[in-house]
Amino acid sequence: MTVLVFSLAVLSSLFVQPEALAAAQPSFDSLRVHREARRAQENFENDRRRRLPMTYRGPAGRCDVRLGRFCYWHDEDSPPGPEEPSSIAPLRMRLNAQLDSAARLLPGDAWIVGQQVRYLVEAGHAGEALSATEECRAERWWCLALEGFVLHVEGDHAESDSVFSDALAAMPSEERCAWDDISDLLPPKARGVYKRLDCEARRAWSEPVWWLADPLWSKPGNDRRTEHYARHVRSRLERESRTPYRMSWGDDTHDLIVRYGWPDRWSREQGSAFDPSAIRIIGHEPHPAFDFIPRDNGIEAPFHPGPTTFAYRDREARSRYAPPYARAMRPVNAQITRFFRGDSLLVVAALPLPAGDTMFAPRTSEGALAVSSGAHAGLPTIAPLRLADGRGVGMVPVAADSAVVSVELIDAERLGVARARGGVNAARTEIGVLLYGDPRPDDASLDAVMARALGALEVSRRERLGMYWESDAPEGSDSVTYVLTVFPRSASWLTRLARTMRLAEAAAPVHLRFTEPATSGQRLARSVGVDLSHLPPGDYAVRVRVESAGLTAGEVTRPLRITR
Repeated sequence: MTVLVFSLAVLSSLFVQPEALAAAQPSFDSLRVHREARRAQENFENDRRRRLPMTYRGPAGRCDVRLGRFCYWHDEDSPPGPEEPSSIAPLRMRLNAQLDSAARLLPGDAWIVGQQVRYLVEAGHAGEALSATEECRAERWWCLALEGFVLHVEGDHAESDSVFSDALAAMPSEERCAWDDISDLLPPKARGVYKRLDCEARRAWSEPVWWLADPLWSKPGNDRRTEHYARHVRSRLERESRTPYRMSWGDDTHDLIVRYGWPDRWSREQGSAFDPSAIRIIGHEPHPAFDFIPRDNGIEAPFHPGPTTFAYRDREARSRYAPPYARAMRPVNAQITRFFRGDSLLVVAALPLPAGDTMFAPRTSEGALAVSSGAHAGLPTIAPLRLADGRGVGMVPVAADSAVVSVELIDAERLGVARARGGVNAARTEIGVLLYGDPRPDDASLDAVMARALGALEVSRRERLGMYWESDAPEGSDSVTYVLTVFPRSASWLTRLARTMRLAEAAAPVHLRFTEPATSGQRLARSVGVDLSHLPPGDYAVRVRVESAGLTAGEVTRPLRITR
């Protein structure tokens, strides 16, 4: 669970000058209406604060992230914060009625409509909150931003994405630049590059980051991006109002919301023995929460073959987001490859089903294979995964461009998500190869071996390994030679020492080579079965190379783990 602990050593009232108010009507005093609405909001937060349940701070003295005045830590496996006391709901209902009355008198008051939306959403009245945004007569961009906020909280991420885009387009350029800023979310190397860019260049640079940060491509909209903009809305709402913390607003408060979100539960902790009267307020954010911003290698080379690196559960993550559809987020090592089909690609993927994981059940789980060639390529191409025999397998035809593949397993009932992402490229010098189990004499086509594709690129030494590949015979050739090798990847010094002292088995490579006639330009599909019983368990690489006239015409290398 993520909690924020705030010291209350410095307190100040949060009265600020109201934004542009609607033109005063002769029948009422607009300034008085605004002041009374502020007073009602302040009274509610004071009353709420006094009623918060007592709790304990958690890991004593631990700070995962130090941000200005604040100590932030993340405890994913702890239970959520305590339920809100029942006495607070009637107080919120009364506040909503007061804000509704004020909004009817001053529909152009940005502060009033913002607080109205804030507390209606908090009460679970999204329909009324959307109606409030429709009645909003403040600046157009702010009314749109409030609408995007409500749609995001309600899970309509595709529509929220669209509305936030309209809000950003209508914003003053300085405001838009601040909302677009993702520098605090990025890993170190990418952050250094980003900070050297001007506002417009940053916006273009960040689009691939948001593309990769989208948690599930099989779901419409990009909820990690809409969460970012919803946090800016929330920051603005809290900056100009009272909160349970009763602290002066600062850049560190804003940064905490943008990086880690806002609390959905509250509690308080008694002060220390030195100052028992000092009450600390603890905000409990939605959890479990994960970091979906890719690491530097994914941002720099998203199409590079192999997995894109994400650190979902890094305790010192620079940002986190708790998707409403994922109580668990499992990274998995899927097999992702592609084969040429004329001028297009056939992308193939196999995902291991999490064995013994209570978050996934065959009856309630479904999988998807999504392929996207870039942030500006439009919607991804999506195909379902067939889930059977401990794996999910799927294929989807796409244009012959380098792409990123997202293999996704979702259990909507248990709110579990397993995901693998990796790049494929369209270079014809890299041949397509699929590793599979239980090789048979009639494995002559991709369709014949697909159902047995290895999910995690892992096989027992007691089993034979199947290798299926496709390649094109080079122009002018009348034969091709295939060279297949299974060799150990670099071992640790301890393993090398043990092998030298004959305390561990040596890893002699597997090497196969054969030649066959071929017609120039002919597409060749071949498969072999390999005996691994003499290889000790460990990390290996499988290499398939196609040669013609003594030159390499195509090659591919895949990692493989051999177990007992």
